[in-house]
Amino acid sequence: MILKDFRRGALTVVCAMLFGVISLCRVAVAGAPDEIQPRLVSEFLQNGFWAAIQIDSTMVCAMESGLGVLTLDTSLLAETESAHFKIRHFFPLNVKPLSLRYDNFTLVVRMADFSFRFFTLESSLKLRELGRIEYPNEIQDYLYQSGNLYFAEEFLGVTMYHVNNFSSLSFVDSSMVGVRVIQLEMERDTLYALDDYNGILRYPNPESGLQTNAGYLRLPFQIQSFSQQDSHINMAVGVQGIKSATFDSLGMFDSLFERSTVNYAARVFETDSNYVVISTPNVIEIQDKQDPGALSLVPLRGNTYGSTLANFAGRQVFVSPSSTYGLLGLWMNVTDYPKEFASFDHPGPIRALNLVDGFLYTAGDGNQFEKYDINSVDGPTLIGARGFPAGTSAATSIGNKMYLVDNVSAVPQVWVATIFRDALPFPNDVYGVPAGIDGISIHQDLNAGALILMRSGNKYYVNRAAAGELFGIGTTLMNLGVGVTAATVERSRVYHYSSKSKKLTLSRLDRFLGLEEIFSKTMSGPINEMLTVNSGSSLVLFSANRARLLVIKNLFERPNDTLKISGDFPIVGNYTSAVEKDGLIFAVGPNSTGILSLANNTITELYHEFTGAKLVTAGSGVFATSDGSSIKLYEFFQTDVKDGEIEIRPTDFRLLDNYPNPFNGETLIRFSGAPIKSSEARIVVYNVLGRKVRELPLVSASGDVVRWDGRDEYGKGVASGMYFARLVTPDSGRRRAIKMIYLK
Repeated sequence: MILKDFRRGALTVVCAMLFGVISLCRVAVAGAPDEIQPRLVSEFLQNGFWAAIQIDSTMVCAMESGLGVLTLDTSLLAETESAHFKIRHFFPLNVKPLSLRYDNFTLVVRMADFSFRFFTLESSLKLRELGRIEYPNEIQDYLYQSGNLYFAEEFLGVTMYHVNNFSSLSFVDSSMVGVRVIQLEMERDTLYALDDYNGILRYPNPESGLQTNAGYLRLPFQIQSFSQQDSHINMAVGVQGIKSATFDSLGMFDSLFERSTVNYAARVFETDSNYVVISTPNVIEIQDKQDPGALSLVPLRGNTYGSTLANFAGRQVFVSPSSTYGLLGLWMNVTDYPKEFASFDHPGPIRALNLVDGFLYTAGDGNQFEKYDINSVDGPTLIGARGFPAGTSAATSIGNKMYLVDNVSAVPQVWVATIFRDALPFPNDVYGVPAGIDGISIHQDLNAGALILMRSGNKYYVNRAAAGELFGIGTTLMNLGVGVTAATVERSRVYHYSSKSKKLTLSRLDRFLGLEEIFSKTMSGPINEMLTVNSGSSLVLFSANRARLLVIKNLFERPNDTLKISGDFPIVGNYTSAVEKDGLIFAVGPNSTGILSLANNTITELYHEFTGAKLVTAGSGVFATSDGSSIKLYEFFQTDVKDGEIEIRPTDFRLLDNYPNPFNGETLIRFSGAPIKSSEARIVVYNVLGRKVRELPLVSASGDVVRWDGRDEYGKGVASGMYFARLVTPDSGRRRAIKMIYLK
């Protein structure tokens, strides 16, 4: 008996492991029957900036998970002295970039894994990678000049390598002069290296080698950093302030200018009219060149050590990248200096994310409420922003209304705003809510009223509003109790799971009796998230690497059948937040992003990646996620119907774009080519899962146009969303698929 139990247990473990491997392979292998392959279109709203460099009219920034190319919008500069950086291109990287150097159309990026990656910035403002080189040695600083890399390797001195076709390094020369080399600067044909103990090393004509005529600029003090400025060198000298000097051919002072500073001087920049001194990680000191007594201490949010000077629209800009507060800037040559502008300022975590009709709305702690056009040819483009509320802890939308929880005002409240397609949402009303709300969702009631589900940590509230009312007179606020980790509402049904009691409870929301418990069921394992799907006829429960399905029937007449598990499905993802759109479930978790489908009472994980996020929102053919600091925007389509590059002969049929698109009612699907109208020539319409919706024979075409009325093969109207059309002929094979958006 013991042996039999052991064998049975071992077999169970092996089967479970095999199923896990199969599941992992299924979501990882391209070409699975129902697989969806999302494409990362853009990543933006990044708070994690580490370094910035100006290249022509752009700023290229090292960001948390890639490189961003930004341009500065100065359209309001004359009126408001304000400008805003916009990300024009994002190049994702799987390792964090740390620092940037640029020379002769080549951008060199030092990565956190000690490698160097090379890029060129094309006229389209997109980065193209040229190659990658490994250099595992610890370095303090580096320079790229005329195809050579120079490394400051602290106690090993300066090393010079030639870059071979951006794929390898060949040793050129090294210099052991100096004790501890920590910084490099290049001025015309001279390489300068800071020796932390003795002074500044000077290497004339470094391309010919580092050891020839290397000499010191003699300094009777220890400097923290230096910068080249025309014919002189500016130095930050800690408690001694800042010094500026020129040197003769022997490395002796020709002239020396000194000025004390209020705080410790770590770095110094020189503008046309000021010295900018970085003294602490979040304070800069600005001194007027002509008037030593005129100085300003300017607090900047974030870390100023990665700062740089740039020039836009004929004005000097002090740009400060921050790992937590975005990209900040100061106009340096204005009358009332320093003038701060919020160039890419998102000082707190992103808490709200909503996709509505091709626009993305976002807000967060200390962030403005913003609207982005996700269909812009330049990528997600900021349409505008409003200051309501000043801080948002959660938001949701239903119909043309958006609800934003204000967690900054003295009295917690929710703003109700009307959504306009061609303008920013306009706030209509504001109502009080319980304190600490960090989640909100709106659901339609059977009586055309609204059910509002709000979360405050592990405490949930349900607010019932009569038709036409919201948080107004006559509404009822009900507390679901302490320890609730997941809850959802569908019509008059309230489902919630308590980690304390380990029970899933179904309650009915009665207008007069309030919350009336109907049934509860003890569940194995915690529930992280729950979602009603199929118009409320099914309930999906997410646990770690597990999804359970409850098909809801005989809701109140036979409650014992209501919470019966209909299926238990192992999945790769560990999801804590999910939304449904067009028959698909989009879910995210601490280390997971995925797409699932529900068909024939079976949950299938169509896509999974090990990228964590906290928020998810979905539209037709697109979805967006956020980890709190940035937003990722994905397009998706089923593998079998994605656009394909094929060779098309002049006599072949060609599928053209449909018109109108988006459409309501019917659309004209156009094609061109030889007029073959046999029963085998047809246009096939698919949904986003790649399932056939309708075949339109070309024998029914009027000219080179086929009409589709938004109905399937059975004459039933399809749901709003994205569809694909493909032209099929006897010899066509795979052809280009066009995307059509149907709006009811």
